[in-house]
Amino acid sequence: MKTLVLLLLHASLQLQCDKKQITAPLGSDFLLSCSYENQLLSNKYWCRGESRRTCEVLVDSEGKTKSTRVHIVDARRRGLFVRVLDLQKGDSGVYWVGIDRPYADIMTSVSVVVTEVPVSKPRLQPWSP
Repeated sequence: MKTLVLLLLHASLQLQCDKKQITAPLGSDFLLSCSYENQLLSNKYWCRGESRRTCEVLVDSEGKTKSTRVHIVDARRRGLFVRVLDLQKGDSGVYWVGIDRPYADIMTSVSVVVTEVPVSKPRLQPWSP
C-alpha cells in the first residue's frame, strides 16, 4: 500500500498546473499553465471526463486531435499551456491535462465552471481631454 501511495505521489509531482479550478464568465478565455519534468518528451493532451479512464481527448500536442477553441502548446522547459477560447455554458466540467506514458499516463484534473455573466467586449471610444 505504501508503494502505491509513493508512486501516485511521485506521478503527481511530475505534472503540476497553476490552477485546480477555473471559474470564468461566459464568452471569456482562460490560460492554464503547467510544469512537468523535462525528460517527459511524449505527447501531451487536454481531455474531458469525470474520471481519467473516461476522459475524451479534445486536443493534443502532436496535432492528432484538433479544436478551433482549444489550443495546447508544449513549450518544453517553459512548460505546457492550455488555452480555451470563447467559453460556453456546456464547457463546465472536469478536465484533465495528461502526458502519454507506457502503462499509465501522468494526469492531473482541472475543474472548469462557466458562469452566466457574459463578458462584454469593450468598445473603443474617442478620448477627449
